[in-house]
Amino acid sequence: MTIQRAVTEEEILDIASPVGVAPTLVFYSGKLGSQKRRELARLCRDRRRRLLVLDDLLVLFLALQPRPRLSAFFRCALPFTTSQPYVTTAGHPSPEMFFGRKSERAAIVEPKGTHLVFGGRQLGKTALLRDVERRYHDPSRGVIVRYLDLQQESIGLGRPASDLWELIANVLLDQGVLQRRMSDFSTIQARVREWLDAVPGRRILLLLDEADRFLAADRVVDELRRYPTVLELRR
Repeated sequence: MTIQRAVTEEEILDIASPVGVAPTLVFYSGKLGSQKRRELARLCRDRRRRLLVLDDLLVLFLALQPRPRLSAFFRCALPFTTSQPYVTTAGHPSPEMFFGRKSERAAIVEPKGTHLVFGGRQLGKTALLRDVERRYHDPSRGVIVRYLDLQQESIGLGRPASDLWELIANVLLDQGVLQRRMSDFSTIQARVREWLDAVPGRRILLLLDEADRFLAADRVVDELRRYPTVLELRR
């Protein structure tokens, strides 16, 4: 959004109002002094609006900074708007919002470490798994780390637990481990072993989230088989 005339701080927010509450970048052809910036920050906080304003003074300052200049722009503009980085729903937090959990992360990555992450709701289990994926997924080194939301894929809900192999196969196909679609455990297992043995250091780590319904569905398939898909995963 571009503003090419002198306006007040309130008018800046009014002009940007059609955008709604979405983050907005405003190009302001003029100068916003420190007092106007502070007033703009107050209005943004009061109205819960997220505006980053690039005025002539900030353009001049950024022109004198070394490339890349985006981080410098954010450092200068973000203090004069509002932001709510903390969320109360499960999701994918930005890297700068994730703190701690070093021992838990190490236990997940360690081949002989933990295979089960459990705890109450909203304690950061999903965020932890997402952080592991973000940090360690490196196909160039032959390290594949992929996060899978089983609830979102209806595994154990509308789909049987055994459909997990079809889901895993699609992920491995996307990563180049498999060459075609498949859903048979034995075939997938053989191809994975072949891929791992081809180059030393290769590794596959699958992070299965929201697995409660999957485990419940896999618990008793029939009188003779309990947790067949889980047992296949252990092989």
